Amino acid sequence: MKKIIIILVILVVAFLAWRMKVRHDTDVADRQFISRVTSFEFPANIEYLARYDNAESFIVAVFRLPKEETAAFGEKYAFGNLKNSVDFRDWEIGMLPEKYTEIPRRAGTLIAEGQTKYQSWKAAVNLESGLLWIYIQYPDWSGDHPGWGPQPQHPQ
Repeated sequence: MKKIIIILVILVVAFLAWRMKVRHDTDVADRQFISRVTSFEFPANIEYLARYDNAESFIVAVFRLPKEETAAFGEKYAFGNLKNSVDFRDWEIGMLPEKYTEIPRRAGTLIAEGQTKYQSWKAAVNLESGLLWIYIQYPDWSGDHPGWGPQPQHPQ
């Protein structure tokens, strides 16, 4: 009986270690993709809080920047004042855990956006909390994309 318990404990620990490794690898890959698309250089001590990727056309993620670096980050990447016309529901933030689904609409929230050849992105940073939301649209399965590059030619 003692051997069975030891084997079970080893299996549980091995599974948890494997799961943490898989989660870490996914976080690193997502962060690299987001950094490549947005050109953001993330601080080493940024927290990756949550993400949702529909595996079809978009990813939305939320990070926590160190508070002492938040304003400089916003300035470095030309974040501007929040406009009333911005509808954050278009950013699919409702797919994130509930505590990250509300981007504050006040003076301390700044936004930025951009495009690459095949992707478009939008970002919002709240200077008070250090929270950074990023929404990226990427090509769908047929190759149609939101970027500035030529669209694929589909057979008739």
